[in-house]
Amino acid sequence: MSLNICMLLWEWPPQLQGGLGVHGYENSRALAKLGCHVNVITRFAVSSPVFQKEGRVRIYRVPEKRVVMTIPFNDFRAFLSANLAFNIAATAKIIELEKEKRLDLCHVHDWLSAISGLSVKEALGKPMVFTVHSTESVRSGERGIESIRELERLCAEKADMIITVSNYIRQEVMKIGVSEEKIRVIYNGVDSRRFKPASEREKRKVKNKYKLDDCRVVLFLGRLDPSKGLDYLLRALPMVLEEEPETKVVIAGQGWLEPMLVTLAKLLGVEEHVVFAGYVPSNELPALYSTAEVFVSPSLCEPFGITLLEAMACRVAVVSTYTGGIPEFVKPMENGVLVDAHSPDQLAYAITLLLQDEALRHRLAENGRKTVEKDFTWEKTAMKTLKVYEEVLESSP
Repeated sequence: MSLNICMLLWEWPPQLQGGLGVHGYENSRALAKLGCHVNVITRFAVSSPVFQKEGRVRIYRVPEKRVVMTIPFNDFRAFLSANLAFNIAATAKIIELEKEKRLDLCHVHDWLSAISGLSVKEALGKPMVFTVHSTESVRSGERGIESIRELERLCAEKADMIITVSNYIRQEVMKIGVSEEKIRVIYNGVDSRRFKPASEREKRKVKNKYKLDDCRVVLFLGRLDPSKGLDYLLRALPMVLEEEPETKVVIAGQGWLEPMLVTLAKLLGVEEHVVFAGYVPSNELPALYSTAEVFVSPSLCEPFGITLLEAMACRVAVVSTYTGGIPEFVKPMENGVLVDAHSPDQLAYAITLLLQDEALRHRLAENGRKTVEKDFTWEKTAMKTLKVYEEVLESSP
């Protein structure tokens, strides 16, 4: 079915901050392979053109000037200003596109593009699909911003159909009063052709870059913020080092928590065993995953967990927590190890177990790769998304 889709995404390469951007990018490309014309409206990036075309995917970056988009996003007021500027410009761009080509529906991702989606639905009467990657309650708990909660609730109410990335998020959306019949769960995927075990040459190159020769590598990749539980990983490290003194933990990613994590590593006396790798280019990721014997995601809050899938695709044994959507695809002692959140003792035990039990480590890693290939591809995500589109359009007047 050839549809003309408007995809509203706050994140798009090169500006990726989490799973939302990866999902939007990969799912859009997979939908295009199924015959859809995908018009992506995303935010301005200094290093990228305001318009790009990649096959059936057209990317429009708005506003088409720097405006407030260059203000550092560690200032939340600046962040909200930038987001409002994006939504206003996105709405104008969609109305412009509608004059050029008839759009079949609008697909909104999280509250970050909800204002534009709601405006377009009101102005043009287009069907709207709303993908919820997370909610304000999941992200921030009681400290969350009430206006964001209300925006999520309104977008969920007005949407013709809602997609959630896990059953866990489906339950969270239902808490705000949305009928279960209106929600479809569609998991994230991974490109297993790109994320696969790297060659020895590729691994050696990464090891040289981060000075990882002659050590056991434990890897974390993601945003450096409190929800990721990295302080518990650092607190677990002294216990791991008692058993495996050649271990190094690589913390890859960016975030405002980094200075505090550096200080904590020093206080714990493990700074020589921690590598803060910062931003890692996309083309290096498979090799970085492949250098690790264990990938750890000690999350305290996780709607899904794409990095776990990427590590599993690279045939790396994973350790994570019984949190959010993670237990929906990481099965204890089958394709990974799960521990309680907030527990450095359990993290230390799980990491040490996998470092010392080579047979178990290899079995979990092999099963992880099989899990990805069987159930978690972007092709499957796109096919299920297209089915939702068809369902919405069939029921629209």
